[in-house]
Amino acid sequence: MNLATLERVSGVDLDKYLGAFNTVALVYRDGFLSDDHLCASFAFYVKEAHKNSEVQKYVEENPEYFGGFRDLLTVIRNSESLLCRPYRDLQ
Repeated sequence: MNLATLERVSGVDLDKYLGAFNTVALVYRDGFLSDDHLCASFAFYVKEAHKNSEVQKYVEENPEYFGGFRDLLTVIRNSESLLCRPYRDLQ
C-alpha cells in the first residue's frame, strides 16, 4: 500500500499495513534479522510510514497496539549499523 498516494485510508488498511511491521519486529526480535538486514530491507519503509500523518495519528490513538512498529523505530534510531545511519533521524 502506498500511503503517499491515498487521501484517506481506512482503519482496516492501517491495521494491515502496520501489522506487517509487527511481523518484521518479531522476526528481528527472534534473531532472524541482523541490524544490517533490518535496515537494508525495511528501514526505508518504516521511515516512510512514520512520516505519514495518518499513520502517526492512528498509532497515537491506539497506544496498546503496534508495539512492533514502535520497536522498529527504536532499533533503527539506536543501531550502530552503518546501514541504519540514514534513518536515525526518525523522531
